[in-house]
Amino acid sequence: MLATIEALKMFITKVFPTMFPFFIITRILTILGLGNMFVKLLKRPIKLLYDCSGIGGYVFVLSILSGYPIGAKLVADFVKNGTISQDEAKKIISFTSTSGPLFIIGTIGVNLLGDYNAGVVILVSHFLSAILNGILYRGQTYARLGVSLPINENADFFNDAITSSIQAILQVASSIVFLNVLIVALNDLNVIDIFANTLSILGLDKGVSKGISIGLIEITKGIYDIASSNKIKDIIVPISTIISFGGISVMVQSMSFLRTIGISTKYYLLTKTSQAIISYVLSTLLVLILY
Repeated sequence: MLATIEALKMFITKVFPTMFPFFIITRILTILGLGNMFVKLLKRPIKLLYDCSGIGGYVFVLSILSGYPIGAKLVADFVKNGTISQDEAKKIISFTSTSGPLFIIGTIGVNLLGDYNAGVVILVSHFLSAILNGILYRGQTYARLGVSLPINENADFFNDAITSSIQAILQVASSIVFLNVLIVALNDLNVIDIFANTLSILGLDKGVSKGISIGLIEITKGIYDIASSNKIKDIIVPISTIISFGGISVMVQSMSFLRTIGISTKYYLLTKTSQAIISYVLSTLLVLILY
């Protein structure tokens, strides 16, 4: 009960205010076809990098602005309304599953680490890892459908956006509550400590090890633990890696949308694992150069 209340407080004060408005805005943009500016502007670079339509550029822009799980939600919406095929959706999701700058620079860099520059390093390695990750999945073929966002002239589009956003935010809330309860249970059973002690064998600080263990389930709680451990340069890499992987929490939130269009958890896990590896390499290089 306490874990559920704690999770709901975190959702209401941290997640809902930043995520729900973006759900509504992106839904309205999609319904009215106002994102076609991004589609046209990014058509060529997206085609060159990923061999897919400019729709991928639109999803990427909104993903890096608003964070998890907007990318997955938009991809699912576009498959359902016939704008893109399932195969193209698989390509797009490989480079549009990201956190947002408000969380990385504001919450992590400034509030948790007290270092704006560290937040920028994490942000750069995270976004670059997403861009490079998509190239790995470029070779997949896809059925070419629409090249622009469809325009819905339904006068009730605002209610449509509200209803869709409420459903989406409730799915996010449910996963946060469930996983917070799971973390508390695993902590009480000493499972997290056992896993953390195993990671410590690799030479990691105990606080970092525990943070990574928790972060594999829910990134926010994991990053809080890591941020309180050791020097800045020692925690940038694990934080960057965890953010790019997303943890089970992000996976559950994203799969609540992607499963409805036939994208498997196995495939999504593969894309997030490869992105985390790339982020680890990039953040390590940046730390060596800057610190």
